[in-house]
Amino acid sequence: MTTITDLKPTARRVMRLRETTRTAGACDMTLRRWEKAGKFPKRFKLAPNSGPFGAVGHDFDEVQEHLEKRRASRDSATEAGGP
Repeated sequence: MTTITDLKPTARRVMRLRETTRTAGACDMTLRRWEKAGKFPKRFKLAPNSGPFGAVGHDFDEVQEHLEKRRASRDSATEAGGP
């Protein structure tokens, strides 16, 4: 029998756009360009029927992973004698 303590949490943290722009250090339009180019995790609608101007968010773990990769690439470029 499955108990509540056996269940793993399925909820993942969602960052609203304001928090994402602050965390990434880029404005909304820059994030949109990066998303379109595949250089940043894509946003998703928080409500499927919210229309074109509905609330959106980013997956917290995806954004953090992206930023860690960017930091790592910066560090490896510095070690390799890059700018």
